[in-house]
Amino acid sequence: MMELNFEWIPLQPYNNAELDQAQQELHHALQFIALSGKYLLTTKADDSNTNAGWDEKSNSFIGRLIGDKLHVALYAAAFQLQVLNKEHEVLYRLSLDKKTVFECFLWLKEIFRQEGISTRNLELGLHYELPEAFSKDRRFRMPSFELLKELSFHRTNTDRMLKSVKKQTDNASEIRTWPHHFDHALLIPIEIGAKGEILRSCGLGYAINDDLISEPYLYVNRWSKNSGLKFTDKPKLKHGSWYPEKLKGAALPFSKIINAEKQDQVVGEFISNVLNFSLNN
Repeated sequence: MMELNFEWIPLQPYNNAELDQAQQELHHALQFIALSGKYLLTTKADDSNTNAGWDEKSNSFIGRLIGDKLHVALYAAAFQLQVLNKEHEVLYRLSLDKKTVFECFLWLKEIFRQEGISTRNLELGLHYELPEAFSKDRRFRMPSFELLKELSFHRTNTDRMLKSVKKQTDNASEIRTWPHHFDHALLIPIEIGAKGEILRSCGLGYAINDDLISEPYLYVNRWSKNSGLKFTDKPKLKHGSWYPEKLKGAALPFSKIINAEKQDQVVGEFISNVLNFSLNN
């Protein structure tokens, strides 16, 4: 049984609609990291050139190194687009509030030009669709500081929990935020084929409001290439619920965490119980 050890920042109640709007603003702002990775870095089979890490010290999403010298970052707590050097020092910053997508794109493109990075291939076009269209005329609106701070805590808490899981596994993936679904996640291969391909895996992380649950939630799910997944022996959950069909796993809504007396204990029990089942079935 996996025993998790992580420090959890207590979370506060929030208005769902207001939090969703703030989440959407951050989701769209993260696309500048994705665009930079897609058009200025070598394409990876899993699209990982477009994803970002989370840095809790700066409350920022940070993209991969471009041109061996720059990172594009989103300072979530202040709603700023930033360009960092290799040491993660801020070189340039732009407040996103009231700026259009196109204005931000031109700003970023000019920074690359000044720093000697070719933007010949850089385009303002995603290779996937977001729930709300990512159009050049979309104008960013800065959410309240309280909401931005709370969403930063969501990411930091998840990142700490995932790091605790990663320490106890031998071959877990990087912990990254993916720009398409805006999830912050980790993948654990369970079975590897003769050619090094993944045959079975387990994923876990943080998801935003979607068709499954209308608020942020933590999840653990399974994937198998060669056979169906069985849930007949799944354990009963004190916290969270199973979604065998839609998720192929279980989920814990953040409202259930926030309403708990010991938030970290609820998260630890949920992740440990579902992960133990998922890794062994």
